[in-house]
Amino acid sequence: MHLHKLAIGMTVGFILSMVTGSVEAKEIKIKGSFSGSFSPSEFDFNQDGQKASLNLVTGSSTLGPFTGQGQSEYTLPLPAPVTCPSDTVEFQLMGSNSVQTFTLTGDQLLGFSSSGTLCANFATGTFTFQQTGNIFGGTGRLTGASGTAQSKGTGLIHVCDPAGRCFGNQTGTFTGTIILP
Repeated sequence: MHLHKLAIGMTVGFILSMVTGSVEAKEIKIKGSFSGSFSPSEFDFNQDGQKASLNLVTGSSTLGPFTGQGQSEYTLPLPAPVTCPSDTVEFQLMGSNSVQTFTLTGDQLLGFSSSGTLCANFATGTFTFQQTGNIFGGTGRLTGASGTAQSKGTGLIHVCDPAGRCFGNQTGTFTGTIILP
């Protein structure tokens, strides 16, 4: 009878540990680097006539190699730089959606940023940027992902049309925390 109670206790303990383990969220620290290009698109987050740029990148991260696609829309330039150097034009991020696809697994990570700055020096064609955003989903092993991420980088404007829509290249790094259910 004593062994029977021990076996029942062990079974209940095992089931409780399985249930408890499945409820606890798992945090994954991620960091990486990327490079790619950007070009004008027709996407307009807030229908204000200011169009977004299409960003196409490839990179490596602690989760493996990836490709990334995104749409980033900035406000009209500020009258004077607030956080950018005085020899640049400052743009505030209106919104940026992104999809990272990890090439070894096909898993995807989805993100949205609504905070960031782009500092462009049109005399040299160079710019810097930084964004902070949220992870709001994923596929495969990243299904149900949430969390936060920050990115920063530099780039070079190759050409702009009369409407101010530009094409160029960019490189950068990112860090973040992915929370899995």
